[in-house]
Amino acid sequence: MRLLIAIFALFSVNLALAQTAPVRGLRFDPGYVYDDPQLAGKSIQQIAATAAQNVKNAGFNTIFLFAYSPYYGAFYNTTYNMTNVEGSMGKGNFTTALINEAHARGIKVIADLPMNNFFKVWQAKPTWRMKKKNGYDYRPYSDLYLLSIFHPEFRAWYTGFINDFLAKHPNIDGIEAFEPQLDFNWNNAADYNPEANKKFYAKYPTGTLGSANWESVQTAEVVSHLGNFFGLAKAKGKEAHVVQTWTAQSNGTLLSAASLAKAIAFNFLGFNALPLNQRPTYIQGEFMWAQWASEYGGTVFNPDWIKSAATSFLSQMNTLAQPAIVHTELSEFSGSYGTVRPTSTQFLQELKTLRSMNVNFDVYDYAQVSEMNLWSGIAQALK
Repeated sequence: MRLLIAIFALFSVNLALAQTAPVRGLRFDPGYVYDDPQLAGKSIQQIAATAAQNVKNAGFNTIFLFAYSPYYGAFYNTTYNMTNVEGSMGKGNFTTALINEAHARGIKVIADLPMNNFFKVWQAKPTWRMKKKNGYDYRPYSDLYLLSIFHPEFRAWYTGFINDFLAKHPNIDGIEAFEPQLDFNWNNAADYNPEANKKFYAKYPTGTLGSANWESVQTAEVVSHLGNFFGLAKAKGKEAHVVQTWTAQSNGTLLSAASLAKAIAFNFLGFNALPLNQRPTYIQGEFMWAQWASEYGGTVFNPDWIKSAATSFLSQMNTLAQPAIVHTELSEFSGSYGTVRPTSTQFLQELKTLRSMNVNFDVYDYAQVSEMNLWSGIAQALK
């Protein structure tokens, strides 16, 4: 009996450690499989097994999987209204294959899903689209097909979309809302869908569209939309994540959360307004020194910047009950001061810094790590 108690106690300790271990995440986009010599040409099952094993060997414990492409559709089989399935990886049900292979190796899978960017829905429902003040569609970039989160019919469709995904993937560990901002150019260009205007005037009958009060309504609607997303995940016992870039200033400091909310309608610190069952499990901020080096120039932004950025971010997030995740990238960025891409040495330096800080962190992405053959280097950095 004593032996059984001791074994149970040891099991309980190990389980607690597993639950509290820092997140070590790597992002995986199935769309890049076609360009990866190690993965291209293999069966769906072989791709999933190879990818999961590489992630495991490198020392990551979580995969953030891009499960639905706004344009190409689902990387899983679905017939949900106004969705489409990607022609190869999707029809092969890659999402389920990766979940199974990852779980077999002790790796969590969090499905990354769009918030309001869906090409097929955008085509089918013009009245659901985000609008500019003049009534035209809001298209800040050609690859964005943005729907209005104020439109009750879109909100109902989206709830069905999330429930459909969760029903088809009962073993998924969680879902993540991907970069849920409304204004991409920081100029109050959207959202002026009639349903958005109606909601604003219901609260401010004599108010002015584009005003500070209008901005507050926009931000509150993002929180509400995300609360629904988080609540759907938690109702199924799943983790609920959100990820968004936290903008830096030219001197290296971060904008305040309030300034960011005013600019893009996403408030990192706004989720305490939600009921407990609708709050996120994790909130993730994106911090890429190369992005700001290309934008601002100078010497402030280098691999060492991740330490001050992460410290500032985590300090601000300590006001919330939800833990935070620090995101960094291997990506190339172009701006006013040219094009900057981290070298292998610089990237591994960042990982070592984050590892030494013992914080939750996430990396973009698998394809770049594979292209630069950084698997063994990352394994050393994460030891």
